[in-house]
Amino acid sequence: MLPPGVDPDYRGSAIDRKLVLAGLRRLKSKGSELAELTVDCENKAARTLCGSLGLEIRTGPSSYDSYEKVLKSEPAAKGG
Repeated sequence: MLPPGVDPDYRGSAIDRKLVLAGLRRLKSKGSELAELTVDCENKAARTLCGSLGLEIRTGPSSYDSYEKVLKSEPAAKGG
């Protein structure tokens, strides 16, 4: 998954967060167990976003960092 590019007029509106969360939900709903996001290692905003969403840095090949998140199913609520 590639992080969304955000038009400068919309920066600060949290649209990037909403898009990445929607992508993670979609992957999980399709049965994916792991999500990987690749970001430019010089893009501090993207790296901060990944960390804030619980993605963990996996590798930094050259000019890109790779983040991943395990998409575990939530246990069903009892009595509901």
